[in-house]
Amino acid sequence: MKGFLTRNQIEYVFFHFTQTYKIAPVLWRHIIFIKSTEPLPDGCRKIMFRLSPYPLQFNQIKLSEGIPILFPLNDSHITYHEEGENLVFNDDLLKSAFYLLSGYQEYQSPEKDQYGRYPYDGSIQKKLGVINKPIVNYYFQIIAQGISHFCEKNNIIFDVRQTFYHFGFLLTHDVDLISKYHFSQIKLRIAQILRLKKPDETDLQNIYTILKSIFNILKFPGIHDPWWNFNTVRKLEALFGFKSIFFFLGKGYKIDSRYSVLTPKIKNLINYLSREGCEIGLHNTVKSVEDDKIMEQHLHDLCLAAGHKIYGARQHWLMFNFPDTMRKEFVFGLEYDSSLGFPQHEGFRNSYCLPFKLYDFSIDRMIDLWEFPLNVMDSTLFDYRGYDYSGAFNSICEIVREIIKFRGVFTLLWHNHYLDESRKPGITIFYQDLLAMIKQAGAQNFLGKELVELYNKMDLNFNMTNR
Repeated sequence: MKGFLTRNQIEYVFFHFTQTYKIAPVLWRHIIFIKSTEPLPDGCRKIMFRLSPYPLQFNQIKLSEGIPILFPLNDSHITYHEEGENLVFNDDLLKSAFYLLSGYQEYQSPEKDQYGRYPYDGSIQKKLGVINKPIVNYYFQIIAQGISHFCEKNNIIFDVRQTFYHFGFLLTHDVDLISKYHFSQIKLRIAQILRLKKPDETDLQNIYTILKSIFNILKFPGIHDPWWNFNTVRKLEALFGFKSIFFFLGKGYKIDSRYSVLTPKIKNLINYLSREGCEIGLHNTVKSVEDDKIMEQHLHDLCLAAGHKIYGARQHWLMFNFPDTMRKEFVFGLEYDSSLGFPQHEGFRNSYCLPFKLYDFSIDRMIDLWEFPLNVMDSTLFDYRGYDYSGAFNSICEIVREIIKFRGVFTLLWHNHYLDESRKPGITIFYQDLLAMIKQAGAQNFLGKELVELYNKMDLNFNMTNR
């Protein structure tokens, strides 16, 4: 990332800074931005942000109280200092925040995993060991401390927004699979028994699933399918007063859904979940990444099935092209996305624990679509990371503690088919204990459309021209 931040990029950073900190109009007139290659001006009573022209160099990154500063301008560990009546930030915290928050590392990187996703192993979060810390929030805290110090000396109002008492909570489900006893499962289980595919159950369990699938196909009565468990899911969540978002997947490629949202069975399910106070969202298919007509058609079908507007989406297998996918979602009328989490590791993919907007580098503009970053996914914990229940619980608690520090938003993804006791004994109790911990920690539960409404009401605009 070469060169100084542009005006739009500076405004982008302050747009997100003002999610947490209220800045009176009079204060904006004291803020100036100075290229580090130029001397400090003789201005009186100014907050001076020095801007770096240098690209990211890993051997130059420095730590300040354990937080990596990506674009330092000197060797000092002091982040700001007073110079006469002015307050000067010693490093380019704005560029550091922009690099992480905007998605720049994904935009400029050719690295992809086997599914075409930007890999955790290639990320700066992995290289610096900071995946479990929302670094951008720490930058904003440092900036706020400097501004607060300046305001106290100059009798200027500078307040913190308290959007959440402790933290917000988005509980989400991707409805990928609805039937364990299905023809496709017969093929899969036979392949696992023959070791053509890696088994996720014992051979005896696979044989049991094959027999149950045959009985179900032949319409034997009394077959209970553990993946058609939406009543159970809702009863568990209702114990804690939680509502959730169900992202329904379209049909398409072989790893997409094997159901249609337009069938009476799924339409009845959608109506039931809506009556429960839950939200219906779009789970975009694999091919929608490349074909916007597929995304548009599946959104149209889901709107018909639900009978109302769909506000948000998440990509299947978290597969998307940055920033094209988010740009398409905005064009088709969606108002939020919740795809940005690393499948391989829980934590903070963009190093931020609040809703944010991505950046379109092709036009040097912010994309007007809210991103609700994904912090934890069930398969990340147990399939990618290989945690036992204790390790998974402790990792989630660590993430929640970080989010509470900044009154952020915690987003959890739990697939309905993952609550399958035959596949993973004890998983239901773990999920219940997890929800209990989140409730006890003081979570304020929101639907995606409620968060959109809340944030759209905030005055977050910062225009350098009209200060």
